Amino acid sequence: MKVGVVGSGVSGCIIAATLSRRYLDTVSPPMGEMGVMGHLPPKVKFEVDLIHDPKLPMVSVGEGSTIPFVKRISQSLGFTLSEHGELLGATPKFSILYKNFNPDGSSFTHPFEGGVHGLHFNTESFSNFALKNLNCNVVESNIEDVDSISGNYDYVFDCRGFPEDYSEYDPLEYIPVNAVVLCKSPKIESFRHTETIAHKNGWYFAIPLLNETSYGYLYNDKITEKEEAVLDFHRLLSEREAFNEETPEFKTMRFSNYCHRSPLSGNVFRLGFRGSFVEPMEATANELTTRFSNLAMGVMLGDVHEREYNMSYTRCVRGIESFIMWHYLAGSTFKTPFWDFAVARAKKCVLEKDTHQLMKAWESSKNWERGMHEDNVWGFWGMQSIYKTGKGLGFV
Repeated sequence: MKVGVVGSGVSGCIIAATLSRRYLDTVSPPMGEMGVMGHLPPKVKFEVDLIHDPKLPMVSVGEGSTIPFVKRISQSLGFTLSEHGELLGATPKFSILYKNFNPDGSSFTHPFEGGVHGLHFNTESFSNFALKNLNCNVVESNIEDVDSISGNYDYVFDCRGFPEDYSEYDPLEYIPVNAVVLCKSPKIESFRHTETIAHKNGWYFAIPLLNETSYGYLYNDKITEKEEAVLDFHRLLSEREAFNEETPEFKTMRFSNYCHRSPLSGNVFRLGFRGSFVEPMEATANELTTRFSNLAMGVMLGDVHEREYNMSYTRCVRGIESFIMWHYLAGSTFKTPFWDFAVARAKKCVLEKDTHQLMKAWESSKNWERGMHEDNVWGFWGMQSIYKTGKGLGFV
């Protein structure tokens, strides 16, 4: 089966790695974490072209991952933290630490249990590593219209990054942030978790890489001016002593939160930012690609129908939105226009939206012992994450 993957960012590389013989030999049978395809036919083979334009700039930023991502690159690319961590600027990620999200000022963590870990890594370094270790054809070409090459392949994966327009996408109506200020610092942080810290205009993250730290300040540009966001971010990072005497470089960008109406159409899958984008809290981006690359394989093998794939994808993105809004529901230590706006949206999403699964999880989370025995999943997260987050926010 001939497959084209357009884009060499994290998503494109994960797709190509998932279709590699190295990965398929490790998971067959049975097939993968999602358990949707039964047994993989023993002679199935994917001939993969990974098509990318090396002249296009790639955002070199620190990114956090979840546990399945680490397992996937270990199985498909032979990655080990001890051997390849320095190439990716990587550090282990054992949890997500939340500060200032509980109005009483207490902190809490979303832990990774059982001795396993995610990763913090540099996105550009990861792509360079993957391109050297993928067992596929790497084609250097600038593809502006994926439909123009879809006839050359049985299936094509569009992983080119943010779309040029959003006419085929539905906005996510509840997420309260739509802009970010990014900054890299030479400061080496010693912690091994992702920090997620509420501030007066939103929240910011700190991702500790091996030789630097990546920071990002999330806010809503309809409530806070970009200049104010940059100044406040500078103040916060100065308090952390994240700078030496040099003036830090800040990069600003606006983003939309969205989901494609048909992430699979014909023989074209849209994954990564071409499929959806939800603000970076909880590191959902590469997790979504990791999981749905398996489901996409089910489509290609005839085990999953297009309609089923699209419904599962969009339902999952909406579940991610709901779980993220759960974090805003309690407010924060700040009483500001942003937090009034965020809490109002969270109440509409979590408390008023007619989502049976979400409400069932909400009720079960109040009873930890009962909830542990009920099959409730919210986005990617089961009862343990819902309960511990709810407890940290002061709900249970």
